[in-house]
Amino acid sequence: MNRQKTLEYNQIIDAVRSWPAARRISLMRDILNMLSGVDMNGELSQKRNTLPAALGLISTSPAPSDDQIKTWLNEHRLEKYG
Repeated sequence: MNRQKTLEYNQIIDAVRSWPAARRISLMRDILNMLSGVDMNGELSQKRNTLPAALGLISTSPAPSDDQIKTWLNEHRLEKYG
């Protein structure tokens, strides 16, 4: 950071330090909202479609029984170890 930017940054920090806590928290929220969708390089990140994964989490198929899981484990072990 060059000298001018460092000076500006320090002036901002000094000004914000005198604000009440609620106003500082509001500023933090605004900054975080402003940065949402920005990666570590400062570039906009691509949004992923998470709907299929979310729908998979709420699947209505019944959970496997203990016996069914034991069968699967035994089948896997037979395939792996013979």
